[in-house]
Amino acid sequence: MKSLALFKNKRLALGKFLNGPLPKDDLARAYARCFNSRDGQMVLEHLHQITVFRITDPLIDPAALRQLEGQRQLVLFVCQQMAKGQKN
Repeated sequence: MKSLALFKNKRLALGKFLNGPLPKDDLARAYARCFNSRDGQMVLEHLHQITVFRITDPLIDPAALRQLEGQRQLVLFVCQQMAKGQKN
């Protein structure tokens, strides 16, 4: 229950961002700032290892495969946003 309360508090703190679209350039620069640090690169590399580079068994359950594909898309989205933010 503690984590749920923390989530609700963070959601309330982010309310100004959740109530409308963020400027795309600002958001892309934020991705770049978050993941360009040494720690950010380490996290991104880990996310790649557990999603993008993961090799699955040919008999994987279709639901598990859909979930993995969604995770891969999210990691690649973060990378795309980072690249945009570095250009701006």
